[in-house]
Amino acid sequence: MKKRILSVLLTLCIVICFMPTIVYAETQTVDSWSGLQDLIDSNDNLSVTLSSDISWGGSSLTIPVGKNVILDLNGKTIDAQNNGTVIVVNGMLTIKNSGADLAGPIGGGAGPITGNIKNGKVVDQKAGGILVASGGKLVMNSGWLTNCVDSSNELSSAGGVYVSENAEFEMTGGIITGCSGSTPLYLPCSAGVVNYGIFTMSGNATISGSKSTYGGDGSAISNAGTFNADGGVVQTGQSCTNYAIIQNTGEDSTVFYCNVLNTGLGTISGGTYNYPVTNAGIITNGIFNGTVENTYTVTGGTFNGSTTGIYTVTFDSGVPSQIRAKAPAAVPEEPVRKGYTFLGWLKDGIQYDFSQNVTQNISLTSDWKAKTYTVKFDTANNTTVADKTVCWDDRVLEGISNPEKKGADFKGWTYEGRIISGDTTYAELVVDDTVTSITLTAQWETIQYTITLDYDDGTSNVSTIMIAYGEEFDDVPVPIWIGYVFEGWFDERGGGKCYIDENGKSTRWYDKTENCTLYAHWRIDWCKVTFDGNGGTLTGPVTSQERKNGPVCELHDPVREGYLFTGWYKDAACTERWRDGDWVIDDMTLYAGWMVMAYEITIKLENGEEDIIITRNYGSDIPPQNPTRTGYTFIGWDKTFPTTMPAEDMTITAKWKVNQYTIAFDTGGGSEIAPIIQDYGTVITAPDEPTRTGYDFMGWDKTIPTTMPAENVTIKALWKDVEKPRGEIKIGGKVWSTFASNITFNLFFKETQTVMIDGSDNSMETVKVEYLISNDTLTENELDDLIFTAYTAPFAIEPDNEYIVYVRLTDMSGNVSYMCSEGIVLDGTNPMISGIENGKTYCEAQTVMITEKYMSAVTVNGKAVSLDENNRFVLSQSKGEQRIAVTDKAGNTSEMTVTVNNGHTFSGWTSNGDGTHTRKCVIEGCTAGIQTENCIDEDKNHKCDKCDMVLNECTDDDKDHVCDYCGKVISDHTGGKATCKDRAICDVCGKAYGELDPKNHVDLKHFPANTATKTSQGNIEYWYCGGCGKYYSDKNGTREIKKNDIITAKLPGDSQSPQTGDENDPVLWIVLMFISGSAFICTVIARKKEKFLH
Repeated sequence: MKKRILSVLLTLCIVICFMPTIVYAETQTVDSWSGLQDLIDSNDNLSVTLSSDISWGGSSLTIPVGKNVILDLNGKTIDAQNNGTVIVVNGMLTIKNSGADLAGPIGGGAGPITGNIKNGKVVDQKAGGILVASGGKLVMNSGWLTNCVDSSNELSSAGGVYVSENAEFEMTGGIITGCSGSTPLYLPCSAGVVNYGIFTMSGNATISGSKSTYGGDGSAISNAGTFNADGGVVQTGQSCTNYAIIQNTGEDSTVFYCNVLNTGLGTISGGTYNYPVTNAGIITNGIFNGTVENTYTVTGGTFNGSTTGIYTVTFDSGVPSQIRAKAPAAVPEEPVRKGYTFLGWLKDGIQYDFSQNVTQNISLTSDWKAKTYTVKFDTANNTTVADKTVCWDDRVLEGISNPEKKGADFKGWTYEGRIISGDTTYAELVVDDTVTSITLTAQWETIQYTITLDYDDGTSNVSTIMIAYGEEFDDVPVPIWIGYVFEGWFDERGGGKCYIDENGKSTRWYDKTENCTLYAHWRIDWCKVTFDGNGGTLTGPVTSQERKNGPVCELHDPVREGYLFTGWYKDAACTERWRDGDWVIDDMTLYAGWMVMAYEITIKLENGEEDIIITRNYGSDIPPQNPTRTGYTFIGWDKTFPTTMPAEDMTITAKWKVNQYTIAFDTGGGSEIAPIIQDYGTVITAPDEPTRTGYDFMGWDKTIPTTMPAENVTIKALWKDVEKPRGEIKIGGKVWSTFASNITFNLFFKETQTVMIDGSDNSMETVKVEYLISNDTLTENELDDLIFTAYTAPFAIEPDNEYIVYVRLTDMSGNVSYMCSEGIVLDGTNPMISGIENGKTYCEAQTVMITEKYMSAVTVNGKAVSLDENNRFVLSQSKGEQRIAVTDKAGNTSEMTVTVNNGHTFSGWTSNGDGTHTRKCVIEGCTAGIQTENCIDEDKNHKCDKCDMVLNECTDDDKDHVCDYCGKVISDHTGGKATCKDRAICDVCGKAYGELDPKNHVDLKHFPANTATKTSQGNIEYWYCGGCGKYYSDKNGTREIKKNDIITAKLPGDSQSPQTGDENDPVLWIVLMFISGSAFICTVIARKKEKFLH
């Protein structure tokens, strides 16, 4: 279990780390059905809030693939008005309600319904409320889904929410209530939720009030996918059916206050069930507070109510019990008992076989074998105690005698500092049973003797110490007698053995077995004391004779110029002070100690800074001073500055001279301004502003000071270039330098032209040149918003187009000017003459068409002709050749020469029998007047429009009963046979036609009568058709009855439920489901897009 939890946590961490971050635009508001759909379609990541109630807009609201939508109901209503499915989710939809959202049971105290999606109906989708299509995801954080209906009797449909394969529905809050479903007997349909994907219910999510369209309580959840029951409530007055997996993936679990049916295809491994559960599948976990009626496998769970067909395996030694049904018990982890080896589990004293199925309640006991341990004894002397072998709960000292030791009392045994008693067991001494051997240590108490120390110094001073036999004296006090030297402690007053030397250290171990008195021995010694002035002058003798272990009788203070005497010291470094009362203990020298005196120099800088105070010992070095003062030059001190500290305090003052500075003005080409030269700190009068042609003065690069600063300053004038740049456009010898507002296309060229542009500015700096090619007349305001191309070199414009070259010039100051060319036409194409062929002879007038946009002249034999609105003219019959010449404005020319015989005419068209027809000139001997053309059928009546020849017959290659050429109906539907479920299929086009045949049933099954009992409902004999979903009282399926008519009520005496004729009885469901298994499998095969686990 721990490994599984760790795996889940690791998977969640990886998913979160690589999950892309979705960035939503600012939340928008909407007040209509169509407006909401438009926002969804135009935004990949949308956050939208309803500002008013909205109603059905003609089709379901659809979240396309790849779209992410957060929909805030904001206390408003989305009403489908029973026209169809409310919402279809192909992408991702999150529903929340920032209005007065309430979750929990429906009833007293629930308050008004606000933030509501309602009145959806199954029409052409699988859900009345919300369809989550494959690949889609729905998250419901709050809000209501109410009064959505499925009355279609279709397979696998839902009144509320339908979750398709590979789709997800996370319901963390909100309420689904009052929805209705058709609930066929053995199919996963539901008034509330039908799940084929992943449905997660958590938080305060609630499903309640599910109804059947047949009347009575309905199905809240029908699960054929993965249902994560992680929280929320399924209220009473409804039912749930599981065909796949119900599991728990979080700390909380969903609470079911309704009957639950776990079919033979289902597995329950999570959830809390407070009402009856009927299990025909597998239960591995969950909390069951109501009754459980089991007919298949149970391998785990907590069962607090009564059960049928479920057994308990109990273990001793603190091992948890197991719940089993039609499955073997799992071998538990071996129990642990200190001091023992586990041998296995026994039932009635015999080793239990864990491979057999559990068919009754059983109790198993653990089988153990005791371990052995060694106890060793350390006596801390030459006595030996033999090792002892014990078991875990044995007393370690049982049978062990106390050891003996001369000169000491035995005080018992210890182990790791713990005193062992006669009742102490091995188990009490060790941490765990892996310690196979321990050693006990004997404890002894040594006898102590009293030693009296007699000082023998003319007083009655004595003291005592304690010591044990065989021990040495340690740090015994050394007595003091002024003027005498201590020699040690002896066991006799005038001699004896010395036990302690003059330093208080032992000279031998105590060899007595009794109390005794030791006496101090003394002698007199003289010492020479020498006095060292240590740089000073002595005022007393250089040496004196003093008694050892006594003070110096008289001390004289020496003197030293510039120093303070601090006392006498025992060392030349003067670190160890000689104090009054110190004793002379040997010949020695005392050294005079000195402290040097310190003095103070005050330095007045006179520059605004604080005075400098230097404190130094007399004679020490004084650091040199180099003061500074803004605007002044230092010229010295009022008195000589010492290099070492004098023997007195003194004050020194600095002396200064004011400086003079210059402010210069750089006008950068403007009018000249004279520099200002003044003393530091004096008031400055600002000069007049300079001037410069073509520029506006913008000020100075730095502020002119009001008083002279302590430095030379150059201030530069700032100018703004206010003159726009200039330039030229050159094309084909024409030059333009201005911007025109009225442009006409009157300049024509035949060949490619080169465009050259230049630009200049009064600043002499680089001008940015950009151009834009267009064929539209544009204003300067319009050009401001367009993208230009940077001009780097002359470029070409090609024929067969219209051009206006716009140029934008920008100088370094940001001044912008525009210029443009006039309208230029580059026409490199000759005019086109059509309707006649060059050099051909005709026997009737011909219509000639001229194709040319920039027409200049059209002539026939040198005479100008006029064209109609379609650029055509009629070339009349005439003697001899006629030359047609066309010239455009660019100078391009086209010519044709033809003959149109004067006085000739044609006969009618005659079919040639091969899809062509011919006509001839009526003038005898005219060889030019023969025309042959292909037959045409523009009105598609299968005949030539000119010669009436039949070109083809009607055909129907795509078998849709309509002629592929003319579009007329040429045949009727035929063949096939209608049933109660499907219309007849045409043998020609393969499509359904006609009406259903209610007498031709495709899946009519017989159900025998079942007698009702006190505990279960019964049913009459009936026939049920899986095709049309109707019930009949006869085997031919002609006398239809209602579903409620087949149920017979329970017999009187059952207090568990009223005789309502409830068609949701679990036993009946199971019977109908398994008897109808074949129809169920056939249905699954027929529905290609449905997945049903089996």
